[in-house]
Amino acid sequence: MSYCLNLECPAPNQQKTPNPLEAKFCSNCGAKLLLNDRYRALEAIGQGGFGRTFLAVDELKPSKPACVIKQFFRQEPIEPPEKAAELFRLEAVRLEELGQNSQIPTLLAYFEQDQQKYLVQEFINGWNLEQELRETGGFDEAQVRQLLADLLPVLQYIHRHQVIHRDIKPENIIRRSSDRRFVLVDFGASKLVSETPSELGTKIGSPGYIAPEQAEGNATFASDLYSLGATCVHLLTELPPSEVLNPQRPNTWKLHLKQPLTKLFEAMLEQMLQVDLRQRYSSVEAILQDLERVPLWDDLSRSPLWDINSVGTLPTSPRTPKPAPTAAPSVHPSSGWECVHSFTAHESWIRTIAFSPDGTILVSGSGDKTIKLWSVETAELRQTLHEHSSWVRAIALSPDGATLATAANDKTVYLWDFKTGQLQTRLTGHTDWVRGVAFTADGKTLITASQDKTAVVWDWELGLPIQTLAGHSHWVVAIAISPDGQTVATASRDGTVKLWQWQTGTCRYTLTGHSAEVLAVAVSPDNNMVVSSSADHTVQLWALRTGKHLHTITDHTNAVNCIAFSPDGKVLATGSNDQTIRLWKANSGKAIATLTGHNGWIWSIAFSPDGQTLASSSWDGVIKIWRRRQKTPLQ
Repeated sequence: MSYCLNLECPAPNQQKTPNPLEAKFCSNCGAKLLLNDRYRALEAIGQGGFGRTFLAVDELKPSKPACVIKQFFRQEPIEPPEKAAELFRLEAVRLEELGQNSQIPTLLAYFEQDQQKYLVQEFINGWNLEQELRETGGFDEAQVRQLLADLLPVLQYIHRHQVIHRDIKPENIIRRSSDRRFVLVDFGASKLVSETPSELGTKIGSPGYIAPEQAEGNATFASDLYSLGATCVHLLTELPPSEVLNPQRPNTWKLHLKQPLTKLFEAMLEQMLQVDLRQRYSSVEAILQDLERVPLWDDLSRSPLWDINSVGTLPTSPRTPKPAPTAAPSVHPSSGWECVHSFTAHESWIRTIAFSPDGTILVSGSGDKTIKLWSVETAELRQTLHEHSSWVRAIALSPDGATLATAANDKTVYLWDFKTGQLQTRLTGHTDWVRGVAFTADGKTLITASQDKTAVVWDWELGLPIQTLAGHSHWVVAIAISPDGQTVATASRDGTVKLWQWQTGTCRYTLTGHSAEVLAVAVSPDNNMVVSSSADHTVQLWALRTGKHLHTITDHTNAVNCIAFSPDGKVLATGSNDQTIRLWKANSGKAIATLTGHNGWIWSIAFSPDGQTLASSSWDGVIKIWRRRQKTPLQ
């Protein structure tokens, strides 16, 4: 029904006889319902100090697209009427100037009707961050960093146009449903920075989020950075900034964190929230530079790789891989393994690797959005595949070696002709990042795992989903299929592993031995055992057929990110944030060897089909090829 915008209407949206959508006049007060003869308000969606906002439609266009009407309305007399009206007009001016950015709503109209001022702007379909916080709970560090990476360039854009937003808070940041990007809204409090000094500006902003100098009427660009930092604290602690930010004790907010932060990111937030402007970040560029230097990892609740003693002391950017070592390859005489090659062509961390069925090619997927194919014997880079638009997280090769499946943060699974490198098919349907892919032993079925909390079974040749495995309460981050093709194991950040009969979508067992998120899962070649690893630093071994817990490996000193069985099933390899690869007897969990040499967290490991070669990839942007020295038994 239609909403009457007449401020004197006694029941604008509560009439016993509602205004129908085709009505031209309010049945209750007689006011015109169409603004500017085209915009019809449908429902109220917000109200602030200078205006009320309404969801509306543009009836002049055939499709009647949604839009937002903002009506000038002084809820509180915080400004003289003339000043408040001028601020409302200036909001329209700011939107007209800045709306060319896709993450700022476009101004559609500005006019006056019946002595009331209105602006009409683009409707952003999505939830603001305050709504999202209420619905899904607090953010973790990875989510807040994603927010900063996406929103800081928007702030950079408006600052370059000499505009200070002055009201950055969760309610004014919308996650757009179509692409999940963040949109900055409500420029009603924004201020154009004068080229020459002027009198103190308006004391405006939202309690808890407002910077100290802005509260005194002297907002600067750095004031927006403080407000953004306060927003991050609210998302991390689930508490209003007014309750956790204390100017006299500036770091007490850390006592209210739901999850620990890495020291580098914690230092960044501290610098954003400095009361003294001289100690706070002075520009968006400075924050972006430091954000690029903070290591990129997936599971941020664990101990950081780097330490920091003072704000601003940050390591070299992780996006620039460390150079290949010039010294002789590492030899581990007691282990019987030596490093024979280091591949360094990727421009970022390497999340996933896999051998071709004949063992001659290694495939890698990276944060640089590429897939690379390497000759295992000569270390030659054979080919680079470029189609993904985001980080590549998982790869799998069909048993016949003809098809390569790759998955990324773009929510899409790509299927490639492995011999030619030609893209064949895209599988779409997941609503969040895809974290795992695996083929069944016959190669006819592909199963994918996603942060949308599901695993999907595909007839990949037809490009059709045939089953959805739903039951985890958090992201599904890894997947493994038993060699007999009967069981699918899924690992989740909810701390569990589930064992599924995938043909029927039935969960047979839920394994609950870990005390933190599960990061990897594997099934033994003999179909007898499933192994999981976790941020709790442990590796758990379970009986596949009964779900019975068999053994726990506790030797790693940090999160264990990856697992691999040797082809004969006798050796288990694990890779950890403690920068080691460890080999174990699979039947007993007894340690065999420890391989070192990476300068970062180990994110993926894989055995060659003959079991004589082990590949590892790391946050350091390097792939290492390890060879078993002859005459040294694996077990």
